Amino acid sequence: MGIYKHTRIALYIRDNFSCVYCDLTDKSAKNLTLDHVKARKNGGSNSYKNLATCCRHCNTTKKDLSLNGWFVVLQQRFINAERIQEIKKKLEKNSKMLPCQMRALRNQAKGIQPWCKLDKGHSLQQQRG
Repeated sequence: MGIYKHTRIALYIRDNFSCVYCDLTDKSAKNLTLDHVKARKNGGSNSYKNLATCCRHCNTTKKDLSLNGWFVVLQQRFINAERIQEIKKKLEKNSKMLPCQMRALRNQAKGIQPWCKLDKGHSLQQQRG
């Protein structure tokens, strides 16, 4: 089962249209995807608690690595321990998000729909009038 459009946009909103791993911000969402924090291959789900906004580069690089495996890769790329702790806190906060909070974000995402759309590449693009 795929991820609904409103859920995708709600998660982008939750994460401030920024990759949780490298902080790339893209308000158009052209370079954003959703990462399964725990890969589906490893038993992860499509639950909003297991999804994080991620740039295409980080998502492609992370593949189906566990978080610990991904943090090793980040450290090899000279990402310091402090930044890794920030990422962990962000992911933990996301995993504790309440259903009512997600509903509120979905409603906010629905409000965006008349002005924006997701293309087949899952990008949020301004509709031209």
